[in-house]
Amino acid sequence: WEKADARGYKELGAELSGFNEEGDTWWETWREVYRPGRSSSRSVSSASSSSGAAGDDDESERIERSADKWARDATGKEWHEKWWEKFEASGASERSVEKSGRQGIQAWWEKWGEQTDEAGPGAETIKWTDKWAENGAGTRWGDKWEERFSSEGAVSKKVGETWRVGAGGERWSRTWGETIGKDGEVRKYGQSTSGERWDTVEAPAGSNRERTNGANFDANDDDDRQNENENGDGFGDAYGWEDALAD
Repeated sequence: WEKADARGYKELGAELSGFNEEGDTWWETWREVYRPGRSSSRSVSSASSSSGAAGDDDESERIERSADKWARDATGKEWHEKWWEKFEASGASERSVEKSGRQGIQAWWEKWGEQTDEAGPGAETIKWTDKWAENGAGTRWGDKWEERFSSEGAVSKKVGETWRVGAGGERWSRTWGETIGKDGEVRKYGQSTSGERWDTVEAPAGSNRERTNGANFDANDDDDRQNENENGDGFGDAYGWEDALAD
């Protein structure tokens, strides 16, 4: 489908579905919207603005995209994915993805997202991931992290947790955090329900990042996991408003 109005609002979308003789079935929808915002539509007459298509009294010019896909095969194995993104002319943006799957009694879920503020004092970018799974026999486990940092080089912070719940109800978790100061000094800290505990400070980059506090736990495993998550967040840092407008 296609929609448009005199104020500049535009929308494209589609719905697709299918199946085969073997019993496999699927469907998907996608949608893309351009909203001119108030400043872009001030010169349009009030008569046009009352015509009604997707009323656009929104505060800023932006582009929104979304999709929803689902499939199931003849054996009952299912897969589902949803994603959406929003880019504003001001430079602010949001993106998020949700995925899940199921095979018999086993299932998994995964979410990740990114939010960037409009450029200016105090602006920051937030990235996060949340993953979990269950085996159908009572055992569940997961991993999540969140990162906040400023384009101005101010203090950044990362926190995360890995957890597990056994079939008998026993619980285990490990939480960790990292704070980077304006001078580059890095503090790493964390603890687990099994008694692990650490709190270290590393010197700024250029001084071999030596630890200045002792620690009774080596957090390298968490660093590796954190780097792996950062590299696999599914988003490229270079894509922004101009790219969205060109597409």
